[in-house]
Amino acid sequence: MTIRLLLVFAVSLVLPVRAPAADVPPATVADKKTEPTNPWETLKPGQTADSVRALLGDPVEVRPMASPKGKAEVWVYISEVSRRVDRIDVSTPDVVINVTESDGSVRQRITPGLVRFQDVHYLTEDVCELLLFDDRYVVHKVTRRERKL
Repeated sequence: MTIRLLLVFAVSLVLPVRAPAADVPPATVADKKTEPTNPWETLKPGQTADSVRALLGDPVEVRPMASPKGKAEVWVYISEVSRRVDRIDVSTPDVVINVTESDGSVRQRITPGLVRFQDVHYLTEDVCELLLFDDRYVVHKVTRRERKL
């Protein structure tokens, strides 16, 4: 009897225990919906210029484009992503001076440079360019840039 009990115990350690099937199916990657992080990700081709303006506001810049078949424009929107500060060394180098002594010998004298640091501010932003043709949204392009302030 004890051998059988030990054998059952040993088999239960080796074999995996199955959990009962749950009523809820496991979530897949397709089930998880991600919210758009930028408003231009919600644009749909064919939207009117007024609905684009209501969603995104007034563009920073409007660039007309030459088109033989209709009115084409590029609307530019800029969105701030992040800011950062880098501390850089702007010290002056050491200066070496040759000094002539009274006995005619020459020795070098080192004058230390000034040690200074400076903060450099950077701004990272997304630049979104929307193509509108005959006051209808067609497509957009987003580029990321970093500039010094």
